Amino acid sequence: MKSNAGVYVHIPYCLSKCSYCDFVSSRIDNTFEEYINLLEQEIYLWKSKSSINVDVDTIFFGGGTPSLLSPVQLDRILSRIVKTFAITNNCEISIESNPDTLNIEKLKDYKKIGINRISIGVQTLDDSILKEMNRRHSATQAIRSVLDAYNAGFTNINCDFILGLPSETRATIDNNIKAISELPITHVSTYFLTLSPNVPLSKRLQNNDIMLPTENSTIINWETMVNKLKDMGFTHYEISNYAKKNMECRHNLHYWNLDQWFGIGIASTGNLLTEDKNLKTLKRYTNFKKFSEYKESVKNGLLPEETFELVNGVKKVNEECMLGLRLINEGIPYSFVKNEYKVEHLLENGYIKFINDSIENNYEKHAQEKRIGLTEKGVLVSNQVISSLFID
Repeated sequence: MKSNAGVYVHIPYCLSKCSYCDFVSSRIDNTFEEYINLLEQEIYLWKSKSSINVDVDTIFFGGGTPSLLSPVQLDRILSRIVKTFAITNNCEISIESNPDTLNIEKLKDYKKIGINRISIGVQTLDDSILKEMNRRHSATQAIRSVLDAYNAGFTNINCDFILGLPSETRATIDNNIKAISELPITHVSTYFLTLSPNVPLSKRLQNNDIMLPTENSTIINWETMVNKLKDMGFTHYEISNYAKKNMECRHNLHYWNLDQWFGIGIASTGNLLTEDKNLKTLKRYTNFKKFSEYKESVKNGLLPEETFELVNGVKKVNEECMLGLRLINEGIPYSFVKNEYKVEHLLENGYIKFINDSIENNYEKHAQEKRIGLTEKGVLVSNQVISSLFID
């Protein structure tokens, strides 16, 4: 019996680099069209693989800025995916986008070629902060892009927001919340600002050119946003994600459920069953990060895998623990945890809870299992809670 899987396609190009970004991306240049050709070739290379015996029910274009692709370019890649993989009728096809690269005509064309979910990188609706972050769009453009997407026929619209940005205040958060309540948004992703040492924003912080809000004020702002989103009918279903009913991101659920997915493009990671079909072993691969190495491999008819590892045994259990706890209403089986003292300590301090198995949509799946999951308090220290429950 075939299992379901996702396809992730990485578009590593941007018009400019945001001051906080440490992802594998670069400014758009004359390799852009060549890269699209290479993507088509890489997808074709999967056609002969025996491990392709799956039904693809999600396709996700991430980046970078995938909305730099014209509808024609995007259609070329989608067509190759459809010719290579078995695609389900209700396949979720998502694209990440930046507001400054969208317009109503492009969005209508995206919809025509099969894109049915759009994720818009709003980040904040404060123009001064957007400028500080080297974002190219304004708050007005962000709001316009959501309305244009809706008017183009999209009923599955996600917006990304970042908390803890420079100069962020309670008024910033209130403004974001007000906009969400007034716009046809069905999914919200919120992330705390994290900075690596080598990004421009980190250097400005070291030079005292800018100030970040205090940890306490950021937590209060997060709690405010969580509560307001719940009041609007969003379910907090994953540490950083909130969805209206039946609007969860099905592609990301493949990651959190440790399912199979194919990673296509520079620096993409895939997660596949090993060829012997041992259900307890996954092959995790990562493609070349350098354009030259990626190109050489694909041109030679080889999948551009730079590294891979086998995920099984204790490592797999720990990953299932980590990813399962990210899903607020799913959690993990109590049997995963070997140290009952740790569980009792976390329960007493309000970081985890026992999950009611009668939660809608989860009853059949978990009816016979005693499960534990994060509380809202636990979400704020999720890394520490999760790592404490790992098997040594």
